[in-house]
Amino acid sequence: MALDGITLTTIVDELRPRLIDARIDRIVQPLADEVHLLGRHLGKNWRLLLSANPAQARLHFTQENKPNPTQPPMFCMVLRKHLENGRIRRIIQPAWERIVAFEIESTDELGGKALKTLILEIMGKHSNLILVDSDNMILDGLRRYSHAVSRHREVLPGRPYVAPPASTKKPLAPLDDQSLGELIYSTAENVLIVDGLQRNLAGIAPETARELVHRAGLAPTARVGECGHYELQRLALTLGELVQIVQDGKTTPLIFWQGSQPKTFAPWPLEHLSSLRQEPAPTMNDGLASFYDQKYRADRLAAQRQTLAKRISLEWERANRKRAGQEADIAAAEKDRIGRTWGELLLANLYRVQPGDVSVDAEDFYDPAVTHRIPLDPSLTAAENAQRFFARYNKATATITQAGAQLAATVQELHYLDSVLVALEQADDAAALEEIRQELVQSGYLPPQSPSRPQKKRGTPGSSKDKKPKEAPPQPTVWTTAEGGLIWIGKNNRQNDYLTMKMARDGDIWLHAKDMPGSHVVVPLRDKGGITPELLELAANCAAYFSRGRDAAKVPVDYTERRYVRKPGGAKPGYVIYDHQQTIWASPQAVPEALRGS
Repeated sequence: MALDGITLTTIVDELRPRLIDARIDRIVQPLADEVHLLGRHLGKNWRLLLSANPAQARLHFTQENKPNPTQPPMFCMVLRKHLENGRIRRIIQPAWERIVAFEIESTDELGGKALKTLILEIMGKHSNLILVDSDNMILDGLRRYSHAVSRHREVLPGRPYVAPPASTKKPLAPLDDQSLGELIYSTAENVLIVDGLQRNLAGIAPETARELVHRAGLAPTARVGECGHYELQRLALTLGELVQIVQDGKTTPLIFWQGSQPKTFAPWPLEHLSSLRQEPAPTMNDGLASFYDQKYRADRLAAQRQTLAKRISLEWERANRKRAGQEADIAAAEKDRIGRTWGELLLANLYRVQPGDVSVDAEDFYDPAVTHRIPLDPSLTAAENAQRFFARYNKATATITQAGAQLAATVQELHYLDSVLVALEQADDAAALEEIRQELVQSGYLPPQSPSRPQKKRGTPGSSKDKKPKEAPPQPTVWTTAEGGLIWIGKNNRQNDYLTMKMARDGDIWLHAKDMPGSHVVVPLRDKGGITPELLELAANCAAYFSRGRDAAKVPVDYTERRYVRKPGGAKPGYVIYDHQQTIWASPQAVPEALRGS
């Protein structure tokens, strides 16, 4: 959700009591488009984040201490020169606009008082952070540009500050149903009411417009031409209620989650998103900080997943091309196996071959009705042609043997890469991705990360030898059912190997989705008792859910005792063979919600 004027008004109202007369002790710029102001006021430390990111421009308190570049950017140095040790005197926001100005009283070069203004403009790809002096002259801007980029204004040091173009949208309050009707009817009749509200009202984001339409009792697909006097009254009344909530400071900040991803935030409950999981926040600042922190983690996780998946996809394509070549070699060699039959027929029909013949016809030993036309090299004798066919047969046999073994290894590699892709797709946190990365390093698909070299202590015995830190064992998911039963789930190949070959015992029940990559699932039976049908069904559902068949309605799942599961020597991580299995049809969508995000 974009940060709209209503939400920004709530944030600014929360900032004023904590920041007015606060001193700025430190300024950092951890990212190219993000600045942090730090200080302490009223006995509490504070860190204010100002971002001009085109997609995530925002303003709020934060607790996140991001790493700073070794050399501070020029804009950061300008801010430090003019604003450090200054005090924030006023925070100004034009009504419902996405512009916030901080008036900061600082000391100039001569030791006198000087008033500077730091202006945050939240305008999508045109977002900017600009420092202005008391004469309204620009000292510097986060994004500099001239009239070659914008005909409206220049953002360059020494130029006068010109505010962004004035909005033609109507302020939210006061606004009655007649004024609201004039605004909405100014758009075409076939335009959605949601779009009409957003285009004509200041401070309204699409999510807020959808909430207005929902609370007014209108359909989300309702159009301007369908809106009458009653609908306008409902919209105006709902709009007035939401504006009053902000003006009275009675907001209830919430973060809305769609699965494991943060979807949006709002200063009040979004009734049109009531089906989503809602997470309350103490303040709008806390909610915004938590939302963007989770979104940053989710985006970073997605980027890491995409990088690994791209590498494994390339390896899969390479292995698949190799399989095609090996299959072609085997197919060609199979055709050459006829050489043995032709050689034997030639030796049995030497009397038929005359010097210079290019072919000879001979009946098959086992089916006289079949006649073989054997091609000959006229420069060779019949016996020499027979030996040539025997040599071709021997070569084909060796090719089939060697290429067959190579093909089996390639097919196993493809199965392994498939399992890695499924594990990557279903990895839900950084720790799971790191385990997969380590597995790929150990398997030779990724180069090892070069660790920083520790300083050697003088006079320490053995200090010249680098000792490898002991690797922590994988941590499969352990799930306890409501009845007290246990289910162990491996989320990647390292966890699968550890779970099956180290944690599980012979009498435990082992499950895996049939003929598709997925997790190893184990039901430990430590009390020597049997497994209940309910626990078996739940475990099978887990095996189906954590497999490539997650989105299917039904998935076949094999289960057997752990004693019948074996890992062949030299097999890829996660690869096992098993027997004595039975098959059950499982429902992936029946897995409890709490287990899906575990």
